[in-house]
Amino acid sequence: MEIVNAIYKLSSVLNDVTNMIIFKAKQKNLEFHVNVDETLPDELYGDPVRVRQVVVNILNNAVKYTDKGSVSFHVEGVRDDDMINLIFTVKDTGIGIKSEDLPKLFGKFQRVDLERNSTVEGTGLGLSITKNLLEMMKGEVNVDSEYGKGSTFTIRLPQKIIRDEAIGNFQEKFNQYIQSMRAYRESFRAPEAHILVVDDTDMNLTVVEGLLSKTEIKIDTASSGFEALSLTKKTKYDLIFMDQRMPQMDGTEAMQNIRSQDGGMNHDTPVICLTADAVSGAREEYLRLGFTNYLSKPVEGPAIENMLVKYLPESKVILQKTFADDESSNGTDAGHTELEEFYETAEGLSYDDAVRVCSNEDILARTLEQFYRSINENSNAIELFFMNGDYKNYTIKVHALKSSARLIGALKLSDDARHLEDCGNDLSESSMLQIQERTPKLLEDYRSLIDILSPLYAAKDKARESAPEISRESLNEAYEAIKEFSASFDIDAIDSVIEEVRKYKIPESESARFEKIENSARNMDWNGLNDALKA
Repeated sequence: MEIVNAIYKLSSVLNDVTNMIIFKAKQKNLEFHVNVDETLPDELYGDPVRVRQVVVNILNNAVKYTDKGSVSFHVEGVRDDDMINLIFTVKDTGIGIKSEDLPKLFGKFQRVDLERNSTVEGTGLGLSITKNLLEMMKGEVNVDSEYGKGSTFTIRLPQKIIRDEAIGNFQEKFNQYIQSMRAYRESFRAPEAHILVVDDTDMNLTVVEGLLSKTEIKIDTASSGFEALSLTKKTKYDLIFMDQRMPQMDGTEAMQNIRSQDGGMNHDTPVICLTADAVSGAREEYLRLGFTNYLSKPVEGPAIENMLVKYLPESKVILQKTFADDESSNGTDAGHTELEEFYETAEGLSYDDAVRVCSNEDILARTLEQFYRSINENSNAIELFFMNGDYKNYTIKVHALKSSARLIGALKLSDDARHLEDCGNDLSESSMLQIQERTPKLLEDYRSLIDILSPLYAAKDKARESAPEISRESLNEAYEAIKEFSASFDIDAIDSVIEEVRKYKIPESESARFEKIENSARNMDWNGLNDALKA
């Protein structure tokens, strides 16, 4: 790790941080409060990448270990001549930390209170990295916690003041952003459109992908101008979103290189500048530099959709009802989500029961896809154990189906599996007869969910099929990375590797193996994961 200092805007860093954490908190139905001292100087000298990294690590941990309530983020500063000690305070209402575990908190691979946190993802490695980075920047981190009630992490970080212009009312802008998110609903679909998003901060790429996920647009991402140039030489895009502030090659240079790229395919593609420095006269300046238009960060759903509707080819945009249209129509209730509407037409599935068991729809959506992706593998396993008379493993698999079916609201399937689980545990003559008679119907009903659920994932599966095939070298690198993260039980990192690989088509010879790795990771089946990696 190294520190690379540069002049940066504190407001830009805070935009990035809060933009990412809003989504994570929303997924868990947590309140996320932000309070920033509006007198703080905005233009500082330090390493903005590392500042973002340490703050995000602390906030991520707060969200991860909080199941209900809130996470609060407070930023203030103490001046000392041309320096300022930034004070970042992160307070949560989570599970807290035992006093005897506090000394272990910043050690590598130390998972505290293992019994209580057995279902929490990640290794806690982020806190070790955070401490090391802060020491390199002459800062520090402290924690105050009450077990069972929550924790407060405080970061002190000295930075040099370049200009004394105040950051202003960050709070007001943040609140406006929250309101726009609550009212936001995608207004169009564009499954045939293909765009490129370029930003050196992964969290910004994640936010744009998240905002546009339901529009079905095919999205490629690049984390540098150089990576963008590699992609624009091979692929024709309908639109490019380009971050202006990037190291080595900034957005203006990258855009100009794309326009004049020898053999490039995007000389005339609209390029929208992404910037957190949108001030008076900015639009005219970005147009003068050659950009088609500009978009302020943090990116908001309605704003990015307006850009897409304006600049995407008209033939590729399928307009949908807006949130306001739904409220005034006599059709579907405006409060109904796309997934809820799907459940209303899906035979044998109960949305209300599924959401109640999963706690919220975001968790249900992830659980439902996991269920769908594993139907073939798990039904084949049940059938094999049934045919071989291996009733011990048959009962284990049927027990798992009982639980997973209830999670997605397949209550009859769950009840049928529970009955056969009881028979497998009993193994009396009448129970054996029940297993013989009822298992074929159970498998039929289980496998029928493939056809029922497939419309939800047709666009994603189609995109996978049309994606370029990953190289053997890249796939082996991914396997090695997963193997390293598996050794430290870091499911967060494993998921991120799998997500990257899934942007490409898997070679047919590796398809079954990668699916086994993916399913094992989803189920935290470490033995199965390691077996697949050794294959």
